[in-house]
Amino acid sequence: MPKKSAAIRAVTDPVLPMNEIAKMSQKEACERFAERATVSQRAFAEMGKLHNAISASLKKGQTIYGELRKLGVKDSTISNASYASKVVDLVKAGHISEAQYDSFTFADCLATCRVMGDKSARKLTGEEVKAVIAAAPDTFDAEFESIYATGLTVAEEIAQAKAKADAEAKAEADRKAAEAAEVKRQAEEKAKADLEAQRAADEAGKAPATPPPTASESPAPVSETAPTASIPTPAGPSAESAPTPEPVAPTGTASDVSAQSAAPSNVQQMPDDPDVNLSAVLDDLDNILSEVGEMTVEAKKAVFDKLNAMMAHLDSQINAPVSAAA
Repeated sequence: MPKKSAAIRAVTDPVLPMNEIAKMSQKEACERFAERATVSQRAFAEMGKLHNAISASLKKGQTIYGELRKLGVKDSTISNASYASKVVDLVKAGHISEAQYDSFTFADCLATCRVMGDKSARKLTGEEVKAVIAAAPDTFDAEFESIYATGLTVAEEIAQAKAKADAEAKAEADRKAAEAAEVKRQAEEKAKADLEAQRAADEAGKAPATPPPTASESPAPVSETAPTASIPTPAGPSAESAPTPEPVAPTGTASDVSAQSAAPSNVQQMPDDPDVNLSAVLDDLDNILSEVGEMTVEAKKAVFDKLNAMMAHLDSQINAPVSAAA
């Protein structure tokens, strides 16, 4: 390994030992750090200019690595300086000023080279680099890193993320609104079905529980003034099957008998023979019924018994078969 020149020794000898640093106050250490950072940044910017100049002056068979290795410079140092050298090309092309370049750190130079490389999500030209630096002179390195990774500046990435979040929020709101609308629709349909069912139940409740009785099932009205005389139905088709009942003699006390004897004359004159003329019987029946209300209980009973006998006889004659001679 070649010996270090006096110039190199002058630069490297002043590195402060750790035991000396330990004796410093915090303020002294901070001041020393700021001093060295300024020296380092400026040295790096100068190394970039030197790298660019050496590369341009190489002859056939020479490399910058070969020439600098002879002086004990590490490959990593040469490689780092190459990024600054590429930014110097932007100065030469007029995209940025030399004063702007002199303030660049290693990170600034690395971000600029990456965003102009083929692996960048959006490869910038020299003019685009100039525009980004002019728009964000203090944070352009972050802008370059964002463009390299996503193709968008920080502001564009934020705007896109916000637009995406807004779209997702809207989609979620629309989904919830659709769900709410569906729930409402189902509730309305259920309410409508329940209302129809209630109406049907109400209509069913208004209908009669049982059908109205037929004429044959209707109970016979009960008279408040006199008992209803029952007319028996003949048991068979012939007259012999329905014998005519005998008239019932009035019974009771003397006053009842006296009341019976006081019945209307047309009742006393009612014939005992059931074969009397039907028209005459009906006339007598009409007269009897018109005076029933004035009779005694025993008299009414006698009248009704007689009527039953007559009706049974008439029924038997009506239902009797017609003889051949007739």
